[in-house]
Amino acid sequence: MAKTVLNVKIEEQTKKQAQLIAKELGMSLSGVVNALVSQFVRTKSLSLELDEQSKRRVVYATGKNYKDAKVSSEETSAEWLV
Repeated sequence: MAKTVLNVKIEEQTKKQAQLIAKELGMSLSGVVNALVSQFVRTKSLSLELDEQSKRRVVYATGKNYKDAKVSSEETSAEWLV
C-alpha cells in the first residue's frame, strides 16, 4: 500500500519527549503514530488514559462526577486535555 505524509502540529518539547520514549521502546515516532492511527481506524474509537490533573479537567469541563463522567465529542474536544 502506498504511503502518504501526515503533518501534525505539536509542541516541540512534547515531540522530543515522545521521540525519546519511542526510542527506548525500540520504535520511531513515525512507527508509534502509524500504530495509533491504524488502531483508531480499525476500532473506530480512541482510548486515552488520563492523569489526575486531566481527570479533574474532565470533571470541571463537564460538570459531572468523575466516576459518572463519560465525555463525548459533542460535549468537548480533546484540545483542552493537552
